Amino acid sequence: TGALIFAKSQETKNKLIQLFEEKKIKKTYYALCEGVPTKKKGVIENFLGPIKKLPGQTLQGVCKAGQGKSAKTIWELKLCTNTCSLFHLQIITGRTHQISCHLSQMRCPILGDSLYGKKFLSPYISLRPMLHAFSLEFSFEEEKIRTKAPINEDFLVILKKLDKNKKAQ
Repeated sequence: TGALIFAKSQETKNKLIQLFEEKKIKKTYYALCEGVPTKKKGVIENFLGPIKKLPGQTLQGVCKAGQGKSAKTIWELKLCTNTCSLFHLQIITGRTHQISCHLSQMRCPILGDSLYGKKFLSPYISLRPMLHAFSLEFSFEEEKIRTKAPINEDFLVILKKLDKNKKAQ
């Protein structure tokens, strides 16, 4: 769920694509995940590329530089229980399944993400991946644009349960 950008013309679309390629669009996400990281914040930087073909999609994963594209995610733990965490994420690159790959690599798969998290043991159950594109920020034709997307009710329900059972950090 979350914020999207739509272009009304091909010219605008091309300019937006250029902003994405130049990493001039700041993308902020929230994710509810199973597991708790060992640190409160960090950066994951590696190379991601296709590692397995599945019906209708391709599983991405860590690979060597020549086989994938660089991927960088800045993360911060905002809230956690003994079994789950809320992450604030800023993706610098924007590769296919980047957030899912990076959080899974930290042993904190996104709740409801059956592609990158296989066995969920937490009491918080979701029928969809609990990943939310919270905001997009960029400058376009000398105007600063910041769009925020309200968090969906199903995300908030789990977040409230998580907050109620949070542990001291």
